Amino acid sequence: HALRCSIKQFDVCLRAFGLRKVEGMTLGFGPFSFLGYAMLPDPIGVVVHDRLQDFSNRGFPLLRSAGNQYLVLARKEHNATS
Repeated sequence: HALRCSIKQFDVCLRAFGLRKVEGMTLGFGPFSFLGYAMLPDPIGVVVHDRLQDFSNRGFPLLRSAGNQYLVLARKEHNATS
């Protein structure tokens, strides 16, 4: 069972657990289907995914946060009193 939340909500959870996001990105586009029916043949879907992922990696608006997964590099915050 997967829990879905926005990127903003996830970042808030990171901070609540004492983590600081160093970098974050979304990845994964497709499969391209509608109501269980494939909209693109797999070979074309892979090409479309690669192109969308390239735009996302370059920070294009809308696409930079539209991937299926959110990958984060985070660091544990150190308390000044520790």
